[in-house]
Amino acid sequence: MPEWSFTLRLNQALTPEQADAFDHCDAFADGSVSYVLGPSDPGKYPLHDPEAAELRELSCDIEAPTLLDAVAQVARDIRLVPGLRAVGVRPGTWRTTG
Repeated sequence: MPEWSFTLRLNQALTPEQADAFDHCDAFADGSVSYVLGPSDPGKYPLHDPEAAELRELSCDIEAPTLLDAVAQVARDIRLVPGLRAVGVRPGTWRTTG
């Protein structure tokens, strides 16, 4: 089965509580979806942008028959984390291997 790599955009950056829920969710246990978490106290890091795009994105490497199936799977699974939902896919980042 092909593996699809893409970046899924979220409605918001993950909070520490959402990151904890993500880390303990069986749907993401295989490591095929990852995130970047900002600092817990952004005020201590003046050069850090708390609205940076990478904080609202998931890096995905998903095995699925089609790209649509892969995106739909992650979009469905991310709803298991309270408050998160998919809002788009970053264009030009998908590829298939295998």
